[in-house]
Amino acid sequence: MLGRGTRWLGAGLLLWGCNQLYGIDDLRYVEGASTSSVGGSGEGGGAGSGGMGGAPPTGAVSWVRGYGEGLVVTIADMAVLTDGRIALVGWFQGGDLVLDQTLSPIEGELRPAFFALFDAAGTPLFSSLIGEGALELALAAGPDALYLAVSYDMPIALGMDLSPSTLADVVVARFVEVSGTFGIDWVRSFASTGTQRSPRLVSTDLGVLLALEYAPAFQIGGLTMVALGGRDIALVDLDLGGTAIDARSLGGAEQDLLDALVATPSGFYLGGQHLAALDDEDCSLPSPKGNANFVLSLDALATCKTALSFGSPLTNAPIRLAPAPSGYFVAGHSDGMLDLVGATSQGDNDMFLARIDD
Repeated sequence: MLGRGTRWLGAGLLLWGCNQLYGIDDLRYVEGASTSSVGGSGEGGGAGSGGMGGAPPTGAVSWVRGYGEGLVVTIADMAVLTDGRIALVGWFQGGDLVLDQTLSPIEGELRPAFFALFDAAGTPLFSSLIGEGALELALAAGPDALYLAVSYDMPIALGMDLSPSTLADVVVARFVEVSGTFGIDWVRSFASTGTQRSPRLVSTDLGVLLALEYAPAFQIGGLTMVALGGRDIALVDLDLGGTAIDARSLGGAEQDLLDALVATPSGFYLGGQHLAALDDEDCSLPSPKGNANFVLSLDALATCKTALSFGSPLTNAPIRLAPAPSGYFVAGHSDGMLDLVGATSQGDNDMFLARIDD
């Protein structure tokens, strides 16, 4: 059981998930870096729909900034530091991306990934390229570090040159701030005999919780986890040094599963899609008639408390989650009938938003 009997992950967890961008060119590896506070002593995490705390949003636009011209920029994830600074990861195409420096693709690269740090007013502070091989990116802000997860199927540069062992591997890197500059403290790679995808991160004061899809197997230290249903979801508990403390499987299906991982003061919510029965040690969901969405409510030890499945005989798109008092909000859209806690949608591509009490 992940984390059960090993450590307390709860109390005061914050996760800012959003979609954002940026890169890593010539990232300096911080040898034995000591972790100074990423957040500093500044005031809390900023207003707006993505903030947890601060004044409620009023709808007024405080500032808008543009970066680059003629570019196609894809935002992957965002994390807000406690002093209001913003870290972003994503991809760009079609030219150079001008931030605190000019980021240019290496010859032959079509879709380089990047990391960048901005102040609370959107002014670029630091940026660097990651490389073209990044398939998916996830970011989380801890009390004294930033964590980045990358799924990749081509070589990437992340303080060191990394090549996938098979079709796709996942790495987690920890960034620490030294003298106002972010560098990589450590990089941990999770070997795969197939594919690993859709990484999601939640940071805690004791490390980071990584959720990902895998098929048919992947290795954590001396432990090999084998997918039972085509694709499985794994939860991996990493300590501050990136060592895997524990891991568990939540069952699997035959297609993409993992959409969202959200932290609250009392635990986590994990959401996605399933085509087959989803079996966990504590919660289980029956096999749906079509492609169904699910949300698992996990306590602070990542033990499943409740499981909700809501689906369609046709297709449900990926969902997104956000914490609410004593529960959560879920949003998405359906391409057919959707039955969610008594609310039924009959139309095509209907958007939905619902609050679920936990």
